[in-house]
Amino acid sequence: MVNFRKKFKVSLCCKAEWNDTNLELMLSNSTSRWYTDGLKMSKEIGAGIVGPRTKHSTLMEEFPSIFQAEVFEINRCIEINLHRNYRNERIAILSDSQVMLKTIFSYEIKSVLVQECRERLNSRAERNQVHLIWVPGHRDVAGNELVNELARSAPPRW
Repeated sequence: MVNFRKKFKVSLCCKAEWNDTNLELMLSNSTSRWYTDGLKMSKEIGAGIVGPRTKHSTLMEEFPSIFQAEVFEINRCIEINLHRNYRNERIAILSDSQVMLKTIFSYEIKSVLVQECRERLNSRAERNQVHLIWVPGHRDVAGNELVNELARSAPPRW
């Protein structure tokens, strides 16, 4: 499916150019910052979200890949924002997955999950400024380190 409609913004840079100043220049103090992550553990995939008044993690046995878990967490992040009924807000969703961010922003979408994510992002961006930002993993970006640890310690499902 080819989809040209994008009301949200995606920012990517390479690790060599990355520094905390870049992030602070992109975001104002009034920006609502959300960090999402997914990671492979022994047999399951842990995923998490950290944001304003939110710390959530889960084991995602139903998703066969980290990529799918990361897209699912972006979807969940947008759902939380929908339920809070934010309007005229600046919302930044930060992730250490360049592949996932590039796929969400690409013109050709081959996944229903990615298409749903794109539609939710566009929906939120109608009333808010939504910005997806890549942050390097394991580079002491506080929110990213916290969501990584949260995903790693996701409680097992019984």
